[in-house]
This record gives sequence, structure tokens and C-alpha cells, in this order.
Amino acid sequence: MQIYTGHGRKSTAINSPRHLTLRHARRRKVLERQALEQAKPLRLAAEGTPHADQAGDGDSQAGSKTGSKKNSKAGSQPGTGDTSGETETSLQPGEEMYYSFWKPGLEAGGNYHINVTQLVSVPDGADELKLTAEQGFKVQAPQFALPGGSVHSFYPPGGHSDHHRILPHIVLTDPHLPWERYGTQDKDLNADTRNRVPWMALFTFTQKELQLPDQSVFKDTSDKLGKPVKQTPTLAVSMAVSDLLALPAADVTTPVSFLPDLSEEDKATRGDFIFVTADLFTSFFSDFDDKGNRNIPSSGHPDTSMYKYMSHVREVNTSGMAISGVEDVGIFSVVVSSRSGPPDNKADVLVHVHLVSIEGVEEMTLPITTDYVALCSLHSWSYTVQHPGTLTVGDLFVNLGATTGVLRPSQEIIKPLRANDKSKVSQRIADRLEDGYSLVKWRVPTGEQTVALYRGPFTPTFVPYPLSNLTACSNSGQDLQVLDREVGIMDITYASAWQLGRTLALGDQVFSAALGRHRLALSKEAMKQCKIEAVREISGKDHSYRSRVDVLKDISHTVDKLTNINPRPSSVADGSTEGLHSGEPPLPPPLESGILHSRISHPGKRWHRPRLQSHHIPALGFGAPLIRKRYEEHTAKVAFKLAKSKDGGTYDSTNDPVSTDWMVIIEWVMDRMFLAGIPAHYFIPDPTYLEQERLHFFSIDRNWIDSLIDGALSLASHRLDDSDRVAIKKSINHYIETNKPQLPTYGFLLRSELVAKFPDLRVTTVPEPPDGAPLLRHEIIDDDVMLGLFDRVPGARDADGMPELTHLVFTQPPHQQRFAVGETLEGHSLSVDILRQYTCSEEERSKDPQRHTAIKTITDAPGKDDHIFLWSSKPSGTDSSLHILRLPHFPERQLKILEGKMDKRYFDDDKANAALFARQLTDPRFKLTVPFDQHSISSSSSSDVPKTLKSLRVATTRPQLTRAIDHSVDRGRARDKGRTNMGRGDDCATSVYNRHPGYRPSRKSLSNNLGPHVPRVSIGLPDHLIEVGRKVKAKHAEKIRRSRVATPTMPAAQASGIMQTSVTSASPDRSPPAGPPYFKIDVYSFSAGTVITGDCLPQDLIFSIPVLNTKNSQYKLVEYDIWIPLGRATSNPATLMETYDGPGPYMLTNQRFNVLTTNYEDPDDREKFLLLRLVPRSADGWIRIEKVDEIGFVLCLAQVNEFAARNVVISEIQTSAFYKDLPWSPLQDEFDIRVVNTSK
Repeated sequence: MQIYTGHGRKSTAINSPRHLTLRHARRRKVLERQALEQAKPLRLAAEGTPHADQAGDGDSQAGSKTGSKKNSKAGSQPGTGDTSGETETSLQPGEEMYYSFWKPGLEAGGNYHINVTQLVSVPDGADELKLTAEQGFKVQAPQFALPGGSVHSFYPPGGHSDHHRILPHIVLTDPHLPWERYGTQDKDLNADTRNRVPWMALFTFTQKELQLPDQSVFKDTSDKLGKPVKQTPTLAVSMAVSDLLALPAADVTTPVSFLPDLSEEDKATRGDFIFVTADLFTSFFSDFDDKGNRNIPSSGHPDTSMYKYMSHVREVNTSGMAISGVEDVGIFSVVVSSRSGPPDNKADVLVHVHLVSIEGVEEMTLPITTDYVALCSLHSWSYTVQHPGTLTVGDLFVNLGATTGVLRPSQEIIKPLRANDKSKVSQRIADRLEDGYSLVKWRVPTGEQTVALYRGPFTPTFVPYPLSNLTACSNSGQDLQVLDREVGIMDITYASAWQLGRTLALGDQVFSAALGRHRLALSKEAMKQCKIEAVREISGKDHSYRSRVDVLKDISHTVDKLTNINPRPSSVADGSTEGLHSGEPPLPPPLESGILHSRISHPGKRWHRPRLQSHHIPALGFGAPLIRKRYEEHTAKVAFKLAKSKDGGTYDSTNDPVSTDWMVIIEWVMDRMFLAGIPAHYFIPDPTYLEQERLHFFSIDRNWIDSLIDGALSLASHRLDDSDRVAIKKSINHYIETNKPQLPTYGFLLRSELVAKFPDLRVTTVPEPPDGAPLLRHEIIDDDVMLGLFDRVPGARDADGMPELTHLVFTQPPHQQRFAVGETLEGHSLSVDILRQYTCSEEERSKDPQRHTAIKTITDAPGKDDHIFLWSSKPSGTDSSLHILRLPHFPERQLKILEGKMDKRYFDDDKANAALFARQLTDPRFKLTVPFDQHSISSSSSSDVPKTLKSLRVATTRPQLTRAIDHSVDRGRARDKGRTNMGRGDDCATSVYNRHPGYRPSRKSLSNNLGPHVPRVSIGLPDHLIEVGRKVKAKHAEKIRRSRVATPTMPAAQASGIMQTSVTSASPDRSPPAGPPYFKIDVYSFSAGTVITGDCLPQDLIFSIPVLNTKNSQYKLVEYDIWIPLGRATSNPATLMETYDGPGPYMLTNQRFNVLTTNYEDPDDREKFLLLRLVPRSADGWIRIEKVDEIGFVLCLAQVNEFAARNVVISEIQTSAFYKDLPWSPLQDEFDIRVVNTSK
């Protein structure tokens, strides 16, 4: 939603959950620069808003010269409407400025022309050429529907209820909108500088007043309208303008038909239209005398001028507001209904509110001769008028103040546990609930469901930071689980936060990509610096490695050293040729002076150097000790370098970063510190924590946020020793320590109908912070739930010993105040207090001792004279069918009372206007002040809580292998002997791996650490499968015997492509309902439907196994096995593959099972089988079959036999299913696999 801030005033909105603190920081930076330039001290306003003087006159016009006792201001003269050139508002927090209207530069609906004249002359010539041009144009503006985002709010909200004395109103985001079209064609009214007739008005209707009795009026409409015509929930009819104009003129009239220049495009426009009775329409646009008689205007046309008092503009300081607070100032137009709810209702009554267009109404003729008048509804909603005696807004504020507390389960839940004082478990659970924990359902990694303790970041008590067991990074989050030994329940609070952080990071593509690139930049630069230092340490000299900068610095000495490139050895001088063309020269000392000395002096071999042997090359990999001991230090240095801005300072969101990836990372992390993007159920794990009409406070657990960020930063980590993550965290800490951003430590959650009624409910703190934003985050997280975060703790004191936070104040927002007919409206009586208004300064206003008392109380009732409220359209009527303000008599009477009763020093005006009348109709604002009970809140200062991340130790892992460096030069020389001329790729490394002294490998450990070439297949059968294996082998032997008797029809040979589909299982398609479940197996590959040429490669085989006949089944599955015979392609009968040595299978969708592989070889005749075992992940060892729909899996990289024939059937593959009640009598079955050679 766009908030209008005024012409020429720059928007201060920031698209960030931290917009309150960021805007304050940027404003402070600007003021610091100005203070340095002007050599003046910096002064910040209490709410973080710099003081500025109101300046500039705009081209819009305002009509009010009034003020009020309710912290409101008004333009001091006509024309002080739209401010121009202002960057800050002069309004203090809680103040507002009233304007009667904001006229746009050009109204829509008229024809405009631009005339341009240009004189062309020659410097020395006498003739001039006059050029003229004219261009006509029209101004486009909304007419039959409002554009999206036009409505800021409305009251009462849809679906809510309020008293019948309340006048509904709507707040629009565009202050010009009500006056963008002409509401009247009277030139004198349009020329008035103090009031202006809008083109829209707000009316309330009961269900009976808008309900259409029949469909006869729509008989001539097009088929697009649909028959029968249906009304919307607010009893409007959605139709095209052309259909509206096609309604019978004898039944319906509409002001739309009087609009000039309706194009075909306009007629095709759809809109919502309501059908108002002719009598009610006439009352809306007629004058009433003092007796209550309705008088048709003398012109014979409806009068719209009275509605100039029902629309006005407000400029508001938006600090402390959840929605409008994205800007420092907001300017809104407000349209108030002149009609209240039914005042004589004995029960709740549903009413519909419509913002209607009154454009063209004055062109109609009174009296109306048709039954209905169709008005265009621009916006509508419904609310309920309460019956007498129900709760009001004031009651909600009072009740809310009596129900404050901390965020934990209600005492009704905790008291029964406390009552059982003999049970230590009950007392312990009660303690955990009071600490903000809740019991949640938790599924452990093995698949079982159990219960766990969970608490979100919002706690009712202060949690120390950091906790002793949360000072290291985590690689999985599992080590963040804490077992409550007293009750035997796992606390998954911080583990859940870690997993949530990782999930949020994975879901943010921009952040995850930036983090990966940033990690790469850190590692690359840090490794480079580590290698340089390692080389220099080995050589013992700093110039053993020379960078480009070093070379350029010494380039002046290069010429002097050129003569020493090829010195003549002494052996040549005395005639000896030894060593010139002999064999391998002696090995030089390694890396001496950065240059390898050569004894070869022959000019043809001046560039020849002996090959470095492996023992001359230092170990410079990541795991080398020379690198490891330096890596963390250099990673931190590189991270700090990338965290800077281009001006050399630290990046702080107000300057340009060196690394845009770091900018993304730090902004994302800071948003998470403000708990942005966290799902609400992590805040409120149970609905009982925040019941209806409750205000609960909480402390923020920094350990939870630390775990969240650690999980997010764990992405893109490819090493167990994640020093890069530690370096990033140190950079984040440096950012926090340098920039000192405000970080939330305390907050509140408000769940109330007040939030839905007043979304911009203003929140202020007492005392106000001297140099920071009072609210760090202020949002509506649900329709009736408000979240507020602070960086101060109640009861804490600042450095001067003053309390940091003593009170919290909730106030109705200025632009969402209610409007009311009067103080009381009961049946047939009305009481109105005429309030004091002021046109003087705030200082002068404070001198009036009577400023908080009403000037006069007016009472009104049917049958009285000088009405200000009309119950009925007939004199002395008692049906209360009209219940509308008498306009323009009410605002004119208000002005006369003010002129007669108030001193000229305080009020000096002679014109009734919309701003003045809006001040009279405004209902008193309610304010709730919540004092903090110091003894119930932590007394620690907010400055005592560390703001930096504390989990800075690298995650610890138990090494299974340790690296030992071989420093023996002799062994290196021995290995390198005779390898001088070998390629560089044949060098041997200088490091070897040794087992850790205390290492004892387990079967699981070995299976998880096999090389890629080692098959993940076990050998041998478990004991309970030995007997089943004999039966399978016997059936397979019978199959072989039968196949040898029969004539082979499918000789085996080489093939080039394979795809697999399956024949149905031998089990019947349907079995008796009480029978056992059966498994229908299909086997196929990814290459199905494609043609493969060339050699057949290993492929993934999909085993699709739906489980049928499981409804209401009592079978408990222990294990399901598939026995696949192995053999060569030439085997008879055919076998699927010769062997399997792939990486193993994995489950597809049903993660409640594990699939295990075993290669089984019969000890007697050496027949081989691949056994695939599907075992449920259950501590019980079994799973109810009724919970199993399928158990499909993928067998990875299986080398299928290649057959010469196109179609080969692998028949009678055995399966066995073990059930709990039949542990040693498995149910056996078989199925076939059809192999298709697609190259044939």
C-alpha cells in the first residue's frame, strides 16, 4: 500500500522489516553530515524524527483555520494544503493537520487545451515570426471503480460491530481522490476557496433498503449479466455500464445517464451498482426545515453541496503505527457517512456501507418518478449495529488493560499440575510450562512418533546468553537437542531453530547463492595467503615468494643482475669439462633465495633447471598442518576486508559495499535477528499462549536466534571443519560492534478486536529513547494480532541510572478515529457536546482554562425545532427510517456557537468548513497506558545482554583418520630416485594417513565410508532368511531343470539398448477382504520410451510396489524380500544381471522403510542371488500394513544383461513377506520382468 507523503516530499519508505531502525540510522547520518558542514550540534527528536520547520505553500487549497484540544493542527490560511519541497514534517508524534479539501491541479471530466506561442527573430532583422500551436487533452481519473490500493482502511471494519451512534467512514490513500471529479457544476461552489463538493459520498443501508424484490428491471440487459441476476454480499449488482443504461426508464433512473461524453469504452466498463428507492434518494439530496419538513430544492434538482462537509484531508505523523509507519508522514483523505445506524434497534442489525459516486446527480430532476435510482458503488462493506448494552471500544480498552501478562500457557492449564504436589514429573512439567515450553508431537529420525519440549524465541523469563552448551557451530542441529533428565523428554527448541534457519536459507535463492559465492571468495583468498606464508616459512626467507607488487618494486635492480644469469664456472676456466654434459647434477638446496641454483653453465641450457622432487614440494593442501594453523586467521582477515565499504569504513546499509554478496548476507542475517520471515507458529507454539483480548509480553531468547543464524550459515559448507562459517560470524559481530544497531530484546503480542478495528493502533514507549527508534519492529501478523519489538527491558536502567522502559501506551491513530453523531443516541433522543476549537498556536491554546470542557450541550428529539439530526423524512416521524445528519444546518450551527461562546484569541473564523465539522464529529480517542511491574520483570539492563553471536567455535567431530606428515628427506630421496624425468603428475605426496589410536570401526561406519568403487552390498544372509533362501534356491533349481528340457527360444548375445517393463505379479488382482495384502511389482528403467544406441551403460531400475488389500487389515509387516537370481546373459533361464556392485538402492516416497541389499551365494551349487530387503524403520520391528500404500525404491546403476532378442522375460522372481504373527512362515509370491531391447 502506497502512502502519500505530499508533493515534493521524498518518500522515506524502506522495503525491509527493519525499516524503523534503518530510517532512523539514515536520518542520523544525514544530520551528522549537516552538523559537520554547519558546525552545529546534532539534535534528534524523541521518536527519532529530526526537528524541522514547516515550510512551503502548495498548489492545493485547504479551508480550515481551526485547531483543537486533541493535538491537531490546521492550515493557518487558505492555500496551505500540499507542502512543496519539505523533506520532514513539522508535526510531532501524535499530531495531525486538518484540511477541508485538496484540489488536484486539473479535474477530470472537462476539456483542456494547451496553447504554445513562440517568437522567432533574426538578431539584425526587423521581421519576427510568430509560431502558435494548440493541443486538446482530457484528464483520466477513476469513475466507476477505484484502483487497487486506493482504500487505506474503513471503520467499522467488515464483519465487526459498533454502536448505532457511530458514523462509518473510509480512509483513502490519495488525498486528491474525492475531488478529482466534479461533484457539482455550480461555478460559485467550485470557486469557493474554503470548501469544495466531492464527487463521492458515503451512505449506510439496511438489508431491506437494498434488497430487490424481483428481476423485472433486468429483462432488457445482455446475456453477459447472467440470469437470474444475483446481488453481491453487500446487495450491489455487478454489471456493465451499457447494461445499466439498458434498464427500463420507467423502472430505474440513474445519474450515469446524465454524464456527458461516455465513450464505448466507458460503456463497456463494469462496476457495482445499488438500487435505492426514490423516496430515500430524494431525502439524501434535499433540504429539511427546522420542523423536519423535506423541501425539494427550488432548482428542481438534487442538491449535492451539503456533502462538502463530509470529506476532508488529514496529514498525520505516522510514528508508532504498524501500517502507515512505513513513512514519516502520511496524508489521507477521509469520507464520513452522514447517516448512522438504526437508532431504535433492539437487536443486532446488519447494515451495508457504500461509497457511491454522486457525479451527475445534480442533473437529475425531482421528484423521481421511477421506483429505483441506480447509484455506482465504488467500495462497500458490511458491519453490525449493536443493540444497547453491548461492549464498546472503550470497554475493549479497559478489559485489555486488565488482562496483561507474559507469554505462557494460562494458569488454568498449569494449576492442575501444581495441585499434584506428590508427583515430581507433574511439578517439572509445570515448571517447563511456566518457562514458556509446550509439549509437541515429534518424529524421531528412525520414524517413531513421540513427544518433545519446544519453546520459541519468545520467553516469559529471561534466558542467559550464551548458554554453556551453545558456544560451537553445529553441522546438523542434532547436537543442539537437550534431554530433560527429570522427565525423559527431549528439548528440541534450539535444534528446531537450527533446522528452521537452514530451511529459510534454502528457500531464499538470492541469499543461498550469495552465501556460496562469499564462501568461495573467503576460501580462495585465505588459501592463497596461507600458501604464501607456508612457502616463506619453509624457505626461511621472506623473498622466497614474490608477488607482482614485489617484482615491480625491484625492477630497477633487475638490469644489474642480468650479468649473473649464466656465470662461467671455474671448471671451464681451467679446461675441465666435467659437469657440462654429464648426468644428473647434485640436488640443490630447496627453494634457496627463491631461485634454484644450477651447476649447468652451457649456454644452450641456460634455462634448464633440475626437476623438483616430491620431498622438495611442501604440502599445501587444505589438510596440511602448515595451512590449517593459519587458515582460520586468514579467513577472518579476508572476511573483514569483504565486509568493508568502498570508502574504507564498515558497511552499514547507508554506504556502498565492497562485496555485494556480503551486503545480501548481512541484510538477511539482520532481518532474521529481527525475526522477520519466521512462521507465526514458531512464535506461538500453542493457541492457549495468546487467547482473545490478551496483551502478553515476552523476552527474546538470543540463543534461539543464534541457532537460527547458525543453521542458515551452514549452507554451502563442504568440510566438517567449517572455519568459513566462523569467519562470517566474526564479520557479523564486527558489524554489530562497529555500527551498534538496535537489536530486539523484548516485545509484546496483542490479540484483540482493537487491532482489527484500528490496524494503525499507535504504540509509544515511556520514556522515549533519547537517540534511537522506540519501536524496532511493529507489524500486524494476523487480522487481530499485533507484534511489537523493543531493544529495552522493563525495569532496566541506562548509564545515568534512569529507567529505560516504564510504560507502554496504546492510542487510537489520528486518521482512524471514530466519528459519531453525538455523545448519546438512544432511541428518539440525541445529546451533542459542541467542542471547543482553536485557530491559535499550541502555546496560546494552553492558556485557555476551559479547553477540555464543552461549550454547549445540544439535545434533539423528533418533534423539536431546529433539528441537527433527522430521524424520519416526515415531521414528528417515529419510524426512524432516515437517521441522517441535517446538512448544512449542523455545521453552520456549530460555527455560530463557536463565534458566540469563544474568545477571539482562541477562535477566529467566519466560515463553516469540512475540517471544522470533522473536528466536531470526531469521537474522543481512547488511550491505554500499561505500567510495567518492575518486580515481575527481569531487572537486568538491556545493555548487559550481548548482541553479538557467541557460537564461534568450529563444530567438533571425532576424527576417524588422522593425517601424519612424512618429514624424512631420506625416504623422500629414496622414493624419488630415478624419477627425475618423470611427469609432474607422478609425484608422490609427502603426507600419509594413519588410523587414530583409539579408532574402532563399526559396520555402520565402514558402510558409510566406502569408496565410490566399493559396492554397498553386504554378503551373507541373516539367520531368519537361511531357510527361506533354501526354498528360493529349490524353486530356482526347478526352474532351471524345466528350462533345460524346453527348447530355448531366446539365445543370448550382445545388445545395445534395454528398457524394462513388468508383467503382473502372480498374485490375483483381487483377494478376499480378509486375506493377506499383496504386492504388485513393476520394474522399469528411466530409458523407457527412448532408443539407446551404443554400449549399454549401468542404469537405475525403478521397483514400483503398490500394496493392495490393506484396508482394515490387521497384518503387521516385519520385512518384505525380493530374490533376484544372478547370472550371465548366456544363462538359461535368463537372468536380469550377472552381478550387482552399484552404490545401492534408496526409497522413493515412503521414507518409513529402509531398503537393504545382500549378495547371497549358495554354498552347494554356487547359485547367486541379489536379495533386496525392505525393512520398516520402527523401534517395534514392524508396521501396520494398513498404513502402507507403497514401498517403491530405486536400484541405482544396475548393469542389466544384454540380450540378442528384442523381448526377454525374466520369470518367476521370488518374493517373501514376513509378518509379526507369522515370523517363521513368510508368505511367498513371484513375479516376472520383461526386458525389451530397443535397438532391435
